[in-house]
Amino acid sequence: MRVCLIASSRHPVCEPFAGGLEALTHQLALRLSGRGHDVTLFAAPGSDPDLPVTLVEAPAFLPSEVAQRDVNAPSRTWMAEHHAYLTLMLDLAGRRPRASTSCTTTASTTSRSRWRRCSRCRS
Repeated sequence: MRVCLIASSRHPVCEPFAGGLEALTHQLALRLSGRGHDVTLFAAPGSDPDLPVTLVEAPAFLPSEVAQRDVNAPSRTWMAEHHAYLTLMLDLAGRRPRASTSCTTTASTTSRSRWRRCSRCRS
């Protein structure tokens, strides 16, 4: 069976573990692959390379210069997690987003919309 484990995009799945999620995911990956399952693990960069899984690392997020100046934009950490999981879900659905990993969520000058929409997530 093909199994995809989705772990934290902030903390790598490796010892010493950042918490219970990483420890549980590590054990699940070991046990499932040990039973012959084809395991894919989505996790933060730096995860255990010795795990017998196909590792898909969370992509790096680089906000645009304009987005960095926007005081109303969500935190960079929130946006990085949002884009990591968005990219994963679109990949799993077979709808790969554009190559660009930057997001510009800034106040618009038009009266119709307060926010200029992100080209990847429409948020």
